[in-house]
Amino acid sequence: MRRRTLFRTISGYLALFAGGSTLLMARNDRSRSELSTDFTVSSKNKNKSNNDGPNITIDSDAKETIVTGNVERGNSCETVTPTEISYNDSEETLDVVIAVVESPRPVWVTSCQPSLGVVTYRLVVEFPDRLPAVITVTERPTEGFEQRTATKTV
Repeated sequence: MRRRTLFRTISGYLALFAGGSTLLMARNDRSRSELSTDFTVSSKNKNKSNNDGPNITIDSDAKETIVTGNVERGNSCETVTPTEISYNDSEETLDVVIAVVESPRPVWVTSCQPSLGVVTYRLVVEFPDRLPAVITVTERPTEGFEQRTATKTV
């Protein structure tokens, strides 16, 4: 009897782990291997105006693109993360999507607390050779808010 219980427990954890790792691997991480990225999130809204969309800054000396912005989040189970960072070397374009996604949560958490707020983020993308000619950044906030896009030509 105890062996069956132990077997069921271990099987359940293995299934949970396999499902969670599949979700993590499903993110769109194409062409990120040659780029160096640093993403930070702050709950403090440093910029009072959050409807301006993403701000793109270029540091030519360091070969870096710095993206900052504010994204609306709807509840405590959501987080802000870059869901796509794709660099096309032949067309010299960088496409970035910063989105609000559902956070993985423990099994015992059954509901999420509504907590509408603005999350400030900063993404630094460092390039090994040269900066892209066109940089496009899209913010996808929680439902009910408009998607914002900014494009910068170097």
